[in-house]
Parts: sequence; structure tokens; C-alpha cells
Amino acid sequence: MYVTCRPTFWRIFKNKSVEEFQPWPYVATMMNCMLWVFYGLPVVHKDSILVTTINAVGMGFEAFYISVFLIYCGGKKNFRVYIASILLILMLI
Repeated sequence: MYVTCRPTFWRIFKNKSVEEFQPWPYVATMMNCMLWVFYGLPVVHKDSILVTTINAVGMGFEAFYISVFLIYCGGKKNFRVYIASILLILMLI
């Protein structure tokens, strides 16, 4: 599931532009992975280290995708700050 957007990001990387792509699916997937990692922690739910491991890998993929997206979003500086602030808020919740 986490590598299905590889062709999209290859296109972004080749064209050096995000074109009309939106970051919201990747931000939502990052939030989903963060919630599952929290759920899988031994403090919350015992014997679910596999849930934590799989979703931690997903967080790594999504962090990479969002980073590439922010690098190539062009002159939309305010957009970068907006996405970064949303991710920061999600991490603090």
C-alpha cells in the first residue's frame, strides 16, 4: 500500500514540479500510520509489535513522500509552512 504512489512521485521528481497533485492523501496516510503506531505500543496494547513495525515503515515512506512534495512544490512558500504546521500539530496530538 505504501509504495503505490511511487509512480506519482517519480513523475514529480522527473518534472521537478508537483503540477496539480495535492498533499492531502499523504498527510492523511501519515496521520493514519501515527495513530496505528500509537495503538501498537506495548503500553496501549500488548503483543502488537507487528502493527507498530509495519506502520513505522509506512511513516518512513510517507515522510519521504511529503518531503519530496514540499521540496518540489515550487514558489508556494506559504503552502510549505501550512503543510509543515499541520504535520507538527498532528505529531503533538
